[in-house]
Amino acid sequence: MSAVVITLGLVLALARPPHPPLPTVPVDVAGPDRAVHRWLREQPGGGAVLELPVTNSVLDGGTLQWTGRAMLGSTLHWKPLLNGYSGHPPHSLKPIMTLAQRLPDAGALDLLCDLTGLTWIVVHLSVMPDEERRWTTPEALAVVEPVARFGSDAVYRLRRPCPPLDAARFARFVDPAAERTVAGTPLEALDAAQTRAAIEAELPAVMAPGRYAWTWLDLHNTGTTTWPGLAAASPWTVLLSSRWRDASTDRIFVEGESAPLVADVAPGASLRAQLNVLAPRQPGRYLLEIGLVQSGAGWLADLPGGSAVSRRTVDVVAPGH
Repeated sequence: MSAVVITLGLVLALARPPHPPLPTVPVDVAGPDRAVHRWLREQPGGGAVLELPVTNSVLDGGTLQWTGRAMLGSTLHWKPLLNGYSGHPPHSLKPIMTLAQRLPDAGALDLLCDLTGLTWIVVHLSVMPDEERRWTTPEALAVVEPVARFGSDAVYRLRRPCPPLDAARFARFVDPAAERTVAGTPLEALDAAQTRAAIEAELPAVMAPGRYAWTWLDLHNTGTTTWPGLAAASPWTVLLSSRWRDASTDRIFVEGESAPLVADVAPGASLRAQLNVLAPRQPGRYLLEIGLVQSGAGWLADLPGGSAVSRRTVDVVAPGH
């Protein structure tokens, strides 16, 4: 019987038409586009490298090519690279890329330093032209120093050395069975009073169908307890999310992706964060909601007395209409 199966398999394999070769593109690793990676190769020490922009969503195809460039460039310097793309990402990837998007925020830098040993940051200003102003403020220059420039590629180094990586601490960060966050906040279900929040977001009034964008928002904890967010994979972590309702029926039309807080937010404290928003593909009038979600419990605004949500009516209109 096994001989028959093998024979049939060989017949089917031989009968299939050959696949065309995968397309390839030559890359000049000695050219000016790789100058920053060759410079990193000459720097002493093995501190980790982060290249901006980062990919933090499968929907954000525009940043994938830059992640690929960073991965290729790492073969020239062989320092640890925080960027990466894989069909099987580790639990730590999204939280770390979320922190990367907040840079040069001092709190995000401290966490990346402690969790990853980050030392070098490469900012590709050709695709982030509006970011240069943020990296040259007194607040930013207090925590990072500009050390090299290659055309539109700017290199920064953390002003403080990162401690040796704590494997046990990182293991707690990614432990799906953790009972507390890395900072010690209990991971448990919260009620509406504990999760009251004020969310200030610059939400658009009009979007194009299928448009994808990252939105900055300010989140203020007006509740009675600390929100657990400094964990990568545990149940009961608090996240940000978006969803769309039909403006005429109030029916939930589509749920958006969630973004981790990657911070424990105490009562009275605030957090500036980003959230990806993808407009519905069908034109129409919708109600866009931005709110808090707790892993394992859902939207906290849906709890009795829940209020941790920001809303805006958005017209999704095709270009030219």
